[in-house]
Amino acid sequence: IKIADNVTAQSISNVNGRVSIGDYVTANNVKVVNGKIDIQTHFTSSVDVTSVNGSIEIDEDSSVGGDITSVNGSINLSGVTVEQNIETKNGNTYLKAGTVIKGNVVYQEVNNNYSWKKNPVLTISKDSRVEGNIILNREVTLEFEDSALLNKVQRHY
Repeated sequence: IKIADNVTAQSISNVNGRVSIGDYVTANNVKVVNGKIDIQTHFTSSVDVTSVNGSIEIDEDSSVGGDITSVNGSINLSGVTVEQNIETKNGNTYLKAGTVIKGNVVYQEVNNNYSWKKNPVLTISKDSRVEGNIILNREVTLEFEDSALLNKVQRHY
């Protein structure tokens, strides 16, 4: 599914395919199962952006009013404001270019059958910030440009 520039939508959803969203798009929420979510600049969502088995990438000057959630895909945010939380299980998370997370960054617990997999990586640039906590319910490799972020880490595994 491809959403053109300057579109307003109630909900954008897809199963088994990619969703590509242009510039200056507004939607209440975006939900994808088995596909990547690729969002260009100046995107606004009043609720959540959610993916199962697919990555989420959101570009500059965008805002999400709820949570960003991905189970098995990476989350890549560049210059994005998230009003609530980021939650994931197995994906790498990259917060860069002044991204602001007003809630928590949460890595959910994984089934022990998957313990052989490489740990996900949480990367946060020096100009990005997490106002809540970084809650780890599994092992995660931390790559913080600002070591003060380590004070926000809560390990529960």
